[in-house]
Amino acid sequence: MGQKINPFGYRLGITENHRSKWFS
Repeated sequence: MGQKINPFGYRLGITENHRSKWFS
């Protein structure tokens, strides 16, 4: 979920949020 989103939004701040949840 969230892998088919825009590369811009994904690299904007979603990656930071996803990384926190993925690494949590």
